[in-house]
Amino acid sequence: SSDLKYVKPANNVRLLDVGCGYPGYHLLAAKKLGYDISGIEVSEEVIDRLHKDGLKQVFLEPLHKLNYDSESFDVVGYFTTLEHVKSPKEELKEANRILKLGGLAYMSYLPSLDSEIGEIQGAEYYDIKIDHRFYFSPQTIRKLLNDTGFGVVSLTTLIHEDSLQRDYKNNRISEKDFNRDRKSTRLNSSH
Repeated sequence: SSDLKYVKPANNVRLLDVGCGYPGYHLLAAKKLGYDISGIEVSEEVIDRLHKDGLKQVFLEPLHKLNYDSESFDVVGYFTTLEHVKSPKEELKEANRILKLGGLAYMSYLPSLDSEIGEIQGAEYYDIKIDHRFYFSPQTIRKLLNDTGFGVVSLTTLIHEDSLQRDYKNNRISEKDFNRDRKSTRLNSSH
């Protein structure tokens, strides 16, 4: 997975992927790098498929109901997940509790109505049309992380051309919007 491509291989490092999905790309990438992996997923069907594919440490329960010991994980990942949980604040408090001192909470693709693509598309912004409970601006995610005991190491807002292509392919954006946003991304990527 591209999100893990800069992570160095590590043995005996425990990673929890919250909302791992199918086919469990992040879990598979982390396993390949030598991580001790676990996952949480909300779909029984997805869990059954992951178990059949050999990813046995994936559970249906929400994080707070799994009763992990304090400081039991080195990494907790929310790869396109935090915007779907019932209470991001409670979720991140629990993630902080189960992370080892110096551990890493990693989040990717947090939808923002303040994003460049959100501003371009306005009411037609495709992220409004899917099951996101929350939207985060850089300010709100920074406050949320600080309020739940995390220090922010890096916070970046990006539009990647590959994500535009994926969203176009999955009919989340029209060809017209894809071409317009791709042009805008190219224009803005230089500064």
